Amino acid sequence: MPRRIETHLLDGPAGKLDALLEAPEDTAPRAAALVCHPHPLFGGTMHNKVVYRVARALRNSGYAVLRFNFRGVAKSAGRHDLGVGEIEDARAALDWLRNRYAGLPYTLAGFHLALA
Repeated sequence: MPRRIETHLLDGPAGKLDALLEAPEDTAPRAAALVCHPHPLFGGTMHNKVVYRVARALRNSGYAVLRFNFRGVAKSAGRHDLGVGEIEDARAALDWLRNRYAGLPYTLAGFHLALA
């Protein structure tokens, strides 16, 4: 499915959050999804291959998909906050997505990197 992609710097609690919004090009989205990346201190970014493939699958299913980098990753401002600030980042990204696609159902997805 062809896609429309936009880059954004969203307002986050610790500064700007680097983000990519993808949507189906030929149709209006039927829902919206926020996809979060793995742990930032272990190399997680919105460009992680699992995150990318989840976003692609959702977009191919008709979703508008927002991926973003948590604070301190790539162009996102701030620094890692032991999960507390990262939850705030996700809330800010979700609020932005829900405002952009008001009235559409939404979902959250993510990829957790568990270390033994």
